[in-house]
Amino acid sequence: MPARSRPVAGFTLIEALVALIIAAMVLGLFLANLRGGLRAIEAAEQSGRALSLARSYLDVAGITAPLRPGSSEGDATMGFRWRQSIALQERRPEGLALYDVRVDIIWEEGGRPRSVGLATMLLATPTGLVP
Repeated sequence: MPARSRPVAGFTLIEALVALIIAAMVLGLFLANLRGGLRAIEAAEQSGRALSLARSYLDVAGITAPLRPGSSEGDATMGFRWRQSIALQERRPEGLALYDVRVDIIWEEGGRPRSVGLATMLLATPTGLVP
């Protein structure tokens, strides 16, 4: 009687290749999602820096220079640009004036222009802001 061969335990070459291809596809998807997540984190950080910068410019409006209706703009730090617009909303007989003040921070991200803006209303006398 001929000797019976025992089945060999393990995977065939085709099974191993299919498993390797599936693992490579899963790893590729994981890395693509990771890259997208990192880009989203960077965009959120840039927006946060821009918002903080806008707040800083808004905080000094009427303090470093008197409020005058009009627009001004310039370069800020870290590749940002700023634009400030001031509009007289209402003038009161008692010498008070109400101004709309808006600050926009502009930058480029991924080749596209981005911006954040903050606005407030400030009450001022001819000599300065009313606390």
